[in-house]
Amino acid sequence: MTRVRFPLMFMLVLLSACSTTSTPARTVARSGYLLAGANVGSGFASNTLTIFDSDSFTITRQVKLPKSWAEHLERDPEGRLWISFAGDFQQNDNLVQIYSPQGDLMHELRPCERPEAGIVFAGDYAFIVCADKGFSATVAVVDRSTLAVKTSIPITLEGNFLASASAANTDTVVVAGLTSGPEQGSYAAVTLINLTTLEAQTPLRLGYSSDIAQILPVNGRFYLLNAGSWRTPRGEANDILILTPGTPPKIESMPIAPSPVWGAIIQDSLYTYHNPTHNQTNDDPHRMIARTNLTTGKVETWSLPDNWNASDLALIDGQIMLPSWGSPEGTEDGLYRFDLTTSQLTRLIQSRDASRVMPPLTISKK
Repeated sequence: MTRVRFPLMFMLVLLSACSTTSTPARTVARSGYLLAGANVGSGFASNTLTIFDSDSFTITRQVKLPKSWAEHLERDPEGRLWISFAGDFQQNDNLVQIYSPQGDLMHELRPCERPEAGIVFAGDYAFIVCADKGFSATVAVVDRSTLAVKTSIPITLEGNFLASASAANTDTVVVAGLTSGPEQGSYAAVTLINLTTLEAQTPLRLGYSSDIAQILPVNGRFYLLNAGSWRTPRGEANDILILTPGTPPKIESMPIAPSPVWGAIIQDSLYTYHNPTHNQTNDDPHRMIARTNLTTGKVETWSLPDNWNASDLALIDGQIMLPSWGSPEGTEDGLYRFDLTTSQLTRLIQSRDASRVMPPLTISKK
């Protein structure tokens, strides 16, 4: 039997190799990714990674995922997809899965507890930001060539530090988190990790009405999207906090509109989705999209339907993409396009519990 099976296995390997090498590079380069994994109420029954053609928005593959909060979908410089899982209301998780661009599971890591504050890439490493038990944070440093954990960096702050967001450029990793303060309201802090020493600086407190939902790196600076800015009078608005690394780091405020939560930057334009109820004790139903010219400071805004909640924002060929979940029975969940000309939302892909979207590697030349 062994001699019969060996040629068969050999042929299967050859066929598999032919199939892999014959996949057009453009197909992978134009693939977008949609993550579903936010709804603990459904028992995570819809947890999937959906791969779609970003020209036609047709689904090319769906991969079932573990039943745990699928918090982040990130792509490393090698093109691999990293997904982190944080658990549920009963127990925490510590799982990170790594997939090929085609959606094949390549590797699993369990680097630290609750990897829910982002996975970023700089130098030769992946930095996985874990919230632990919510009083301090851990950043697991993973060698991208071996996929082994090189070291772990603790982040502590007197009171507490609940990691919420992270980002990186070629020199610095930035981690933001919630902390405590003297008054009722939200307070955040941010720390910088040096890529040479792999050590975290003492966190900088960002003050009252700060709650960083996302960080966008551009041109050596970091744009911190502040979901807590709705508490601040418009004359003192701190919607965007601009962090410039240095000795000491410099932080400036930029007004846009209350409570930016998700965003993306293309050329000199910052696109943001605003939701003043995100992680806030607030019931304001107003939702909006804003576009800010980072050179001139000009801000334009578009209203969305009341209580229309997006869980991410990305740009695909210059078009705004917004995943949304939480509709009754999931009937309205999926990936939507928002047209700035008509102010209309159009669902492109139906996907229950759609929570994150990743654009393709290349821009369409259509």
